[in-house]
Amino acid sequence: MISIRDATVADAERVHALHVASSTAVYQRSFGGKGLEQWLATRSPEVCAAEIAKWAVIVAEEDKLMVGFAALDAAKANVDAVYVAPERWRQGIGRALLIRLEEIARAAGLSRITLQAAGPAIKFYQSQGYTAVKDPGPNPSWAEMDKRLA
Repeated sequence: MISIRDATVADAERVHALHVASSTAVYQRSFGGKGLEQWLATRSPEVCAAEIAKWAVIVAEEDKLMVGFAALDAAKANVDAVYVAPERWRQGIGRALLIRLEEIARAAGLSRITLQAAGPAIKFYQSQGYTAVKDPGPNPSWAEMDKRLA
């Protein structure tokens, strides 16, 4: 059974490892690896720890194994991350994380949240009620999206 909890700075190494694994799979699958090295240069366990300290970061676990994480920068009303371990894609974990982030956003008094989505994540976010701020075209590889929170 999946449980979702607040992340702690002690989770930074595992969050980083999951972030790299999931992003590598997305970059390889959707973009042929293009841009991966540039993105990896911006990430580290220390960056993850700093984000955990300043944002609302949650993790999804099953049998103490981290299978996903998500982050909300409430000050910017922005979902910064929703990542799931590649071997656990399409099992409802991303949806559960996103629902919990939206609950956190509402509790923080936010009425709308934004995010940036790439590749296959665009369709995922659309299925969760997010809309593109600008028309991304027929075959988008990137979209700025938002959602009004009820």
